Amino acid sequence: MITLKKFAPPHQPFLDALYRSSREPELRLTNWSEELKTAFCRMQQLAQLADYGRQPGASHQVIFLKKNPVGRLFSWESAVEIRLADITVLPRFRGKGIGRAALTELIATARVKKKPLTLHVAPGNPAQRLYASLGFQPVREASGTLLMELLPG
Repeated sequence: MITLKKFAPPHQPFLDALYRSSREPELRLTNWSEELKTAFCRMQQLAQLADYGRQPGASHQVIFLKKNPVGRLFSWESAVEIRLADITVLPRFRGKGIGRAALTELIATARVKKKPLTLHVAPGNPAQRLYASLGFQPVREASGTLLMELLPG
């Protein structure tokens, strides 16, 4: 159904559009020009990618459905865990099992490596139901996010 490919520079225009789609609800609340919205999204995305990329064992993958990019998955691996930092799917492809399929691949990797898979999610985020259905358990709430964990085994 899906394939994951390591990020490459030709994917950047897609990732720009994907990031913008994830911020669109907030942007609708502003009275900013299109140019300002585009600049804001680009700046925010570059800061996010720089932060994620500094993590040891960082992996930035583009999710493809057939031959079309539909999302991204960013994770990193340490000696003790694999952390899902971000998964985003284009709005028109949400609810079709794409995120679940990508996460299932990451879960399989964590199990092979015998490491817990962890993530942070905002309480009330609809993705929390998906994570719970895949076996993630809440660990603790801190700084406005919920840490969830899936133990290997």
